[in-house]
Amino acid sequence: MVTPIVVPDASQPVHVSAPDTAELIERQTKFLREMDHRSGGGSCLDGALTLIHRIRHLPGSPHDIEHRRRDVAVADLHNLVGWASFDIGLTHQAHRYFSQALALAGRGGDARLIADIFHRLGRMRLHEDSPVEALDYLQFGLLAADAPGGEITTSILLMNQAWAYAMTGTAALACQLVDRGHDLFTAAAASDRPGWSSFVTETDMLAMTGTVYSELAHRVDPSYARTAIPHLTQAIDGYGDPMARSRTFTLILLAMSHLVDGEVDEGVEMGSHALACAENLASVRVHERMLRLKADAERHDTHTGARKLATRIAALTIPPGHTR
Repeated sequence: MVTPIVVPDASQPVHVSAPDTAELIERQTKFLREMDHRSGGGSCLDGALTLIHRIRHLPGSPHDIEHRRRDVAVADLHNLVGWASFDIGLTHQAHRYFSQALALAGRGGDARLIADIFHRLGRMRLHEDSPVEALDYLQFGLLAADAPGGEITTSILLMNQAWAYAMTGTAALACQLVDRGHDLFTAAAASDRPGWSSFVTETDMLAMTGTVYSELAHRVDPSYARTAIPHLTQAIDGYGDPMARSRTFTLILLAMSHLVDGEVDEGVEMGSHALACAENLASVRVHERMLRLKADAERHDTHTGARKLATRIAALTIPPGHTR
């Protein structure tokens, strides 16, 4: 159940300053984003859409600086709605809200948020197996992130570029970008991080590194799985319940990496853990990623456990009302 959103009744006189309005939106967006990480986009989307509808009735700001802060807060809320929509398979809606987020972030003058929105648009293309298109969005993001304080966002974008190049089979460049992303993340100051990047920790960098090498194992050389496996294992150990969706994605990738490396028993075990976690997530994206694990399991059709895993994935139910 979503915590009630405390917004003044539009039918009553209100006296809310712009900083208070922005802070209200930021606080609620943070809460909804935490729900998204923990339970999937389907858990927070209705609440986020309700908040967007209700803030239209809040008073505007007479001061430029205060108005810009509110624009940025509303932009990030639209950014969250775009991401949650994508997570449950509503890609057209996702694009619409990401476009609105870009316009609002531009009006608010927040280059780091613009960079993050382009990052998420790129991630959509990666999920859809369109790495070349993803690289275009990620490059726009890097241009926007080239500003003071944009180091963390830049490191995230570089890691996603590495993922895209791994999907194209460009192994050397993918590995170089992973190293650059890690170096920049380590060097960046932890202070003054915007809400949309605050979830990115060393655990996430490990998971993204494992993702790149798992992709290379599938598309270039199975031996890359031996690099992916320890990174993914460490990431799983670092994820707690608040990042349940990320942990599930990482379990899927770890299972796939074991399977491509010929460690079928380990792959089946990790795949079973991933299935158990997926059942608690309102995320079509997780269910769709499971299909790649199913394909890997089916390549080991002489292994009883792998056959059973593939059958269980085939029976997995997509969250109701959220199909493409």
